[in-house]
Amino acid sequence: MKLRFVKFAAACAVALLTMSAVAWANGEEFFEDETGKPQLYYFGHVKDSKGKSLDNILLTVSVKNVGMNFPFKNDAPGHFRSPDVGKAVSGLGKKVDVNQVEVKVTKPGYKLTKAVKVPNKLGAVQLEFVMDPL
Repeated sequence: MKLRFVKFAAACAVALLTMSAVAWANGEEFFEDETGKPQLYYFGHVKDSKGKSLDNILLTVSVKNVGMNFPFKNDAPGHFRSPDVGKAVSGLGKKVDVNQVEVKVTKPGYKLTKAVKVPNKLGAVQLEFVMDPL
């Protein structure tokens, strides 16, 4: 009887963990799971030139042709994931022109030393940024 209860409790715990709507990275909330196929979002890391992860970075995805900005911050290990800007823009009945998308990275006391060109494609787009102290 005791073994049966332990198995049941373990099965319930596994079910609850797999149904959770929040993804975790290094023990911290990273982003909320979105349903459906992604239309356009950016993810990656922000590090310094020595490879150390930087946190508290403000990233902003600007979709110029519709005049929308999507500011967000990265987590302590330096990871970031933007909201799905494609879904947000298409939810307004407009289209994203990937040639009109810009990603800005800022942190007080730091400068961007390695800028990446934002690829002209839809879907999940990986970007890596390098910043160094002023």
